[in-house]
Amino acid sequence: MGIIAILAVVIGMFLLNMGADSNSPPKTYWEMYSQDTMSPGSITEDRVTVMHDGGAAVAVSEFVVDIGGTEYALADFETPTGSSLKTELKPGGKVRISASSYTGSGSVSNEFSGTPIRLVWENPDTGDTHIVKRITPN
Repeated sequence: MGIIAILAVVIGMFLLNMGADSNSPPKTYWEMYSQDTMSPGSITEDRVTVMHDGGAAVAVSEFVVDIGGTEYALADFETPTGSSLKTELKPGGKVRISASSYTGSGSVSNEFSGTPIRLVWENPDTGDTHIVKRITPN
């Protein structure tokens, strides 16, 4: 009888710990890199590219981009090809963070030099946030 009880406790503990921590961001890998570019009309703008570099597909609605303390929905930026984001970003997917790729209300600066830019995951259940990647362009 004792062995059955111990086995039941071990199996129960295993099953309880199987699920992912619901307060942790999805298990993904991210890359961020910056570049200065010339836009049509010879206007220089800074761009930061966020690339989903592996792991699980993520819900775009759960991420924001913090640019110097101001948050923007990740979904309000376009891909490098000018397409709008879908509801999900899969491995290999990219998002361009720049003034010209922003489709939300308000505006984004053309200049990022020295400004910290953070990709932040917002837990849809609790509202807790976690920085998943950061960069400060030169």
